[in-house]
Amino acid sequence: MELYLQFGYGMMAHSEELIGRWGKGTVILSPRDLTPKQIPTFAKKILRAGGRCLIDPQFYEPRANMPRLNSHPYWLNDYSTSLLSNGLALDDMLVELSALNESARTEAFIVPGIYAPQVDGDWVHIQNMILEKASHYIVDRSRIATICLSEGALRSREQVEEVLAEAEAWNVDGYYVVCEHPANQYLVADPLWLSNLLMLSAGLKLHGRTVIVGYSAHQSLCLASANVDAIASGTWLNVRSFTTDKFIQPEENQQMNRAT
Repeated sequence: MELYLQFGYGMMAHSEELIGRWGKGTVILSPRDLTPKQIPTFAKKILRAGGRCLIDPQFYEPRANMPRLNSHPYWLNDYSTSLLSNGLALDDMLVELSALNESARTEAFIVPGIYAPQVDGDWVHIQNMILEKASHYIVDRSRIATICLSEGALRSREQVEEVLAEAEAWNVDGYYVVCEHPANQYLVADPLWLSNLLMLSAGLKLHGRTVIVGYSAHQSLCLASANVDAIASGTWLNVRSFTTDKFIQPEENQQMNRAT
């Protein structure tokens, strides 16, 4: 099992130095923390140091309002379920994301996937629609499906099994698994959450595809027993655990309260 670098704010020098020392390695780039111009420029440095890059589209919360994330041409600033269902906006998103991946010379294309509060028919429909479109637009590199589950979805054995059943039929080469940590915990104390993450990872590996688990802490080292290909982690806590809150900019009064 490899360790990928989950890029976060302020990790440019850190990532470049580590990849340079290792002489290899993969960095998962973050549009939330890099401007459209920074991504290809920084990717070039990583490639020159002997590393590889992936781009996480971070489309988990389509109504995210982080200015840097929203500034990317692929982002749907007027997202709605109906907008996605007509297909045209999704086409534009995939074309722009493909261009961004090309500019960064990524080794594979992480297909956008939305956060699943629960694994139900609506989530499955949107997931299948995005992946079907991606199979037509992304033909020059391998495709990795994003699977982003809430803590409640991951704690449900039935919902995990539904994901495994659906994922087997997807026309992809791998999976990028991102799971919400309960109560924003860094190290998760719930054994059911952890055992179901192991079950999900092992089940996805049985499909014979690459499995990358993002936003990981050292607790995720146990995923090596599920034959996971890589876990991704970084220097700050918000890249070692996952919550959609990191993509929502707090209102001014919330910021003042937190500062106090």
